[in-house]
Amino acid sequence: MKKSIKYIEHKPAEHTDRGDAWIAHVWHSASGKTLYFKNMALKRANGIDSNHIDLLTHEWYWVSGVKKRDTNRHWAGGGPIKIEQSLVEWYKAHVQNKKYCELIVIPDLPKPDISKFNTIENTKRQREEY
Repeated sequence: MKKSIKYIEHKPAEHTDRGDAWIAHVWHSASGKTLYFKNMALKRANGIDSNHIDLLTHEWYWVSGVKKRDTNRHWAGGGPIKIEQSLVEWYKAHVQNKKYCELIVIPDLPKPDISKFNTIENTKRQREEY
């Protein structure tokens, strides 16, 4: 299973662009259409200001690569970004020591239990819904 580093931002229904945000490791499904992060399975989908939906909660998220210009947050939003401890040095080098946004260092998140999402993701109803 492929692992990568992504920027993940929760997109609450109020469209404030101030939802929780992380720079963290994610794991990809075999098809690449689902990302596993924390306790979530984020399925690729088209939202108003988002591109993934959590299969369990049906909440929306924006997922992208981590930008070198440090412009991950929407210009109209803001707030700190949580970053896994093991990624801090990588991130500082990635943005090439430019002034970077406010970061909150958190312990590395455990790898999600992907098996619990298999039934949800493989049901006919779920496939038709997205």
